[in-house]
Amino acid sequence: MCFHFSQPLAERAGTASRLGYHGLVAALQRHPKLKFNLSLGGALLHALHWLDPGTLERLRAGVRAGQFALMGSTYAGNLLSACDGWDNAQQLALHRALMLEEFGAVPTVFANPGGAFSPQMAPLLAAGGYAATVVEGRMLRQAGVSLPLVYGLRAGEQALGLLWAEETLAARLCAAAWYRRPELLERGLDELAALPRTDELLPILALDGDAFGAWAHQNSLDPRADWQGLEQVLTQLEGRGDLELVGLDNLAEPTLFIEGLLEGWGATLDRAALLEPAGEAQPFADWRDYMRRSPTVIHFRRLHNAVRNRLTAIGSAWADLGWAAPPPESLPEACATLYRSAIRTFCLHQYRFGQPGQGGRGRPEWEGVAATFALARAAEIAEGQLQPGAPARASIEDVTGDGEDEILLEDHRRLIVLSHFGGRVVYWFDLVDGAQHVGNPWAVPDGPYRTDVALIQGVASLPAWSALPPWDQPLPQQEAAPGRRGVFLPEGLIAELGSELPYWPLPDGMPQQVGRPVRRRALNDFVRLDDQAVLPADSELDFRLEEGGVTFLRFFGYRLEMTKNVRLTPDGLRVNYRFHNAGHEPRRVRLEIVSEIAPDGQRLLAASPDALAPVVAGGAQPGVHNTLSGTAILSRASRASSEPTAFSAGLLAVEVAQRFEFNLGPGKAETLTLRLQVLSEHEQGLLRGGLKRIGGWPPAAQEAGGS
Repeated sequence: MCFHFSQPLAERAGTASRLGYHGLVAALQRHPKLKFNLSLGGALLHALHWLDPGTLERLRAGVRAGQFALMGSTYAGNLLSACDGWDNAQQLALHRALMLEEFGAVPTVFANPGGAFSPQMAPLLAAGGYAATVVEGRMLRQAGVSLPLVYGLRAGEQALGLLWAEETLAARLCAAAWYRRPELLERGLDELAALPRTDELLPILALDGDAFGAWAHQNSLDPRADWQGLEQVLTQLEGRGDLELVGLDNLAEPTLFIEGLLEGWGATLDRAALLEPAGEAQPFADWRDYMRRSPTVIHFRRLHNAVRNRLTAIGSAWADLGWAAPPPESLPEACATLYRSAIRTFCLHQYRFGQPGQGGRGRPEWEGVAATFALARAAEIAEGQLQPGAPARASIEDVTGDGEDEILLEDHRRLIVLSHFGGRVVYWFDLVDGAQHVGNPWAVPDGPYRTDVALIQGVASLPAWSALPPWDQPLPQQEAAPGRRGVFLPEGLIAELGSELPYWPLPDGMPQQVGRPVRRRALNDFVRLDDQAVLPADSELDFRLEEGGVTFLRFFGYRLEMTKNVRLTPDGLRVNYRFHNAGHEPRRVRLEIVSEIAPDGQRLLAASPDALAPVVAGGAQPGVHNTLSGTAILSRASRASSEPTAFSAGLLAVEVAQRFEFNLGPGKAETLTLRLQVLSEHEQGLLRGGLKRIGGWPPAAQEAGGS
């Protein structure tokens, strides 16, 4: 049995884990005599550090105990058959490096979710350290073999094992668990036992981890019913003396080889392609037709080509640098760090690319690949950075590839990228060590994507997954077959389900929690005039470049204006706000400045939320401290705030919200200076009173509707 777990690096990964993976893994561990194989997506593992560390620890415990064997995957779960060879090489290298970092071991069998296979995959997997891969059984039948044995395919001088994925048997297992119909699975197992050479058979039951909990919740069903149903199936398997669930970590070398080209894909991909909207064109006939005609696929392949060309053009100048290639010693540290961050960003946003129903236009998990352009440009600038003592310079350039120019402020140490949409800081790079303090290009926000620099507000609430109590096993209700999950089952099996199926609905009144703010960047200005509603923080502003700085102009009607001047300082940046009331009536201005801050953010992917600590210095000057690297960033204001500073837990970052109030008489002006100051551990020690950590952090989940 093989389970594939994959989610984007987004808050919904925590929801999927609590509603699916947590209960699934617990169910498996309650059957310690059975062995299971797990394919764990890289983006999901990063997300679990921040959103559900308990499930991550369960996975580690199962690997340590020898009950769970690790399988290989791509870093973001993309299909190898759908992507370019260079992309796939980076994906495989990133995933294997992460498995070694997280579990101290590297897998030797590639899970190959979706079952697609093409000839170019064999040498790629063999070169990547894999001894075998899973392929769809129908593909092997078309190659002329009929039994689920271990076969081989020659890949140059190496051989790649081919493991037979028995899709119908896997679907029978799911249906048996969902509908409490053990005879569905028993029928398939009996057919298997009747085949010749039973002692050599090794059918693979490749299962999506979302099948036991996450899919249920998406269809308003109770995940706890799936977990109980799975346990009943596992007990059923334990009772059969003619089979054994084995780990694939000690697989024997193949002795039967398939000659010629092997190419195809799984039936699950065909079913998903038939459900995918084709726009005004004819519906897709199958997965290959989807990959050939889908406007979404065509668009993102072009985007991937543009990003890849950008990366390889830079990398070729640096000895064909890729993720697996060590950077040359002559390359500055910041160049190598930022370039590898660009590759990681590129790969993370190919999440499940090639699988119908995933990603798409306007979806941040795919569109966010555009952030790679900014990191690649930062790597280039780091190679030719200014010398110490040289004056800071300001310039305009489209560093995000969206057709809109950004403003760049640069000195020998820092590169700040600002957008004229709100005068916001969208990236902050250190040109000496490659650190990133603002930008957070890896996290995936919830909400519609416009451009890399646009503000994404995110969702208002999501399920409070930590609130699922123990299940009291209520009586099921009935629905007509094939039911809500019939789309996941092959037609032949649907015919065996009967006319009605049991289901357990989600209980009424499930609590909701407030969604995290993700990737809103820094210096978001939320302005409220008098008693009016809050104005957008990313409206398009006029601006003018100055020597070493930029000034943004914002007009509120004809009589009230705001200027916002941003300049680099030796330890960060300084922002001067000025509000001027040219009218004849007094005005009240309330300004909330919200900044997402992640000091040395590149070090947080394998960290937990307590690695970022909200702090105050000098009484009421707020900031964020990276406890791993020791770096802190303070947000120092020249005047007292009107309310206490608010800190919000983000994903790989913390948001700091400072509120100020101005009462402007006719013809009067008020100013505010804000400094974002980077402090090393030594510099923090020189502060009077040092840094004081805010208590009660990280906060518990906040229920929707709360304050």
